[in-house]
Amino acid sequence: MADRIIRAYKGNEPLSKIALGKFTLWESEELILTGGEVFEWIDEETRWRIHLLTVANTSFEVFSSTKIGFFLAGAGGGGASRHGGGGGAGGWVNNLNSPRLFQPGTYTPSLGIGGAGAPAGNDTQAQPGGISTFLDYPALGGGAASAGNGACGAGGRSWTNQAGLGSQGFDGGLGVGNRTGAGGGGATEAGNPGNAPARGRGGNGLDLREFIGAMLLDNGYCLGGGGGGTDESHNLNAGGLGGGGSGGNGINPPSSGLYGSGGGAGGMSGEVGVDSQNRPGAKGGDGFLLIRYPIANPPISWLN
Repeated sequence: MADRIIRAYKGNEPLSKIALGKFTLWESEELILTGGEVFEWIDEETRWRIHLLTVANTSFEVFSSTKIGFFLAGAGGGGASRHGGGGGAGGWVNNLNSPRLFQPGTYTPSLGIGGAGAPAGNDTQAQPGGISTFLDYPALGGGAASAGNGACGAGGRSWTNQAGLGSQGFDGGLGVGNRTGAGGGGATEAGNPGNAPARGRGGNGLDLREFIGAMLLDNGYCLGGGGGGTDESHNLNAGGLGGGGSGGNGINPPSSGLYGSGGGAGGMSGEVGVDSQNRPGAKGGDGFLLIRYPIANPPISWLN
């Protein structure tokens, strides 16, 4: 049974759909592969079909021998409580432009679960993101806020000069003791220290728009770091571009990471007005798998 293709674009313009009985296809009727959420996107010459697989729907089935490119992401780390650091983004494997031949059959990646935010308390520990695996490829999980290493490092607590080190991607920012936790590391940028001009913001993630357009993930970006927590005298610290969760500020809670992004930034401050140190940090984004293949005008690299 064909999947329902929920969106299709030429550049950023939606394509008109074609109803085929119970199914909806988009100017392309060949059934090659099913599984996950299905999209179509047209770049300058090639029409691509893209499947997004998440922890809620991890298997896909191939019906005929097909060259497939894929992008695998580990899960993001959780954010700390109080004015702690943001979680680090997950690691990744990018084979979107280096396809491999898939034979007919069912394939089931193992996708990591986002790290839990730190429980309520003064100085409690978040959890790192889970590892994702597909075929023989691993994508590491992101670092837990106030903790050590991860795929991208977590941000440091505001009262310690610590930051997580990124084993893939970038380090978390440094905590500096001014009631603002540092941002978690993203895939392409380190988290900001708590005293930086962009205080506590999470590091930015990867730009995948040349492969999937701007309509998936966070406008075509993924794997941003979580923002650090602060108090109600400051604005929220944003997560990094690519779905990083923003930090809480004593009035507003932190937000969770999106699709493998750094855990929804750390905690709350209890010093100003509200005893918000008892609120927990937010969860990191779960791992995911993107797969894509051309259904019209394939590039030369796909034919070799």
